[in-house]
Amino acid sequence: MNVDVLVLDRNNNPIGNLGRKHFKVYDEGEPQTITNFAATEAPMTVCMLIEFSNKWWPYLVLALRDSYEFLNFMEPKDWVAVVSFDMNQQILQDFTQNRYEVRQALDTLRIPGFSEINLWDALAFSIDRMKDIQGRKAILVICTGVDTFSKLNYGEMLKIAKASDTVIYPVSILEFMTVRYGDNISSLQARNALTSIAKYSGGQAYFPRFEAELPGIY
Repeated sequence: MNVDVLVLDRNNNPIGNLGRKHFKVYDEGEPQTITNFAATEAPMTVCMLIEFSNKWWPYLVLALRDSYEFLNFMEPKDWVAVVSFDMNQQILQDFTQNRYEVRQALDTLRIPGFSEINLWDALAFSIDRMKDIQGRKAILVICTGVDTFSKLNYGEMLKIAKASDTVIYPVSILEFMTVRYGDNISSLQARNALTSIAKYSGGQAYFPRFEAELPGIY
């Protein structure tokens, strides 16, 4: 029998370079002999959820930059979907293993339609689409963390994230700007919201201040 194992540290980051000696297997309390041991990279199913509103043009630039950067880390066996959101969410590309199809979907993000940022609704929509997917799966949400007009409130979104088996990894496009223009109440609230949503889902939120941080995050 094969047993797949993922080992995480206290911050939910994977721990690599583990060997056979680091594991013990028991069956009803009886120690078992580990006959085969190998490290593998299991494919992931990722929904890339991208904030794309006309709230402020620098956010559009950052959202696109961060989205294209992810393509450099997409593995051949990974499945990736592209969903954008402003007032509504839009499926630009359903799950595919073809990175060129993902790029083509990103290439359509040029002129946003609305200034609203309905993050909670978009997350709930994406979580619902992921519910029947088996194996390793995650939502990579590239966003400010601001919500302006969702039907769901923040508390309801937290409950949905906690009840889901889909891990959420927010990557902030707001932090890059706050480093240059300073924090305010909105940016602090957005940071706390993304941190809590990620934590409730079993994921982690990232707040890159410089472009060079993205490869390490991905």
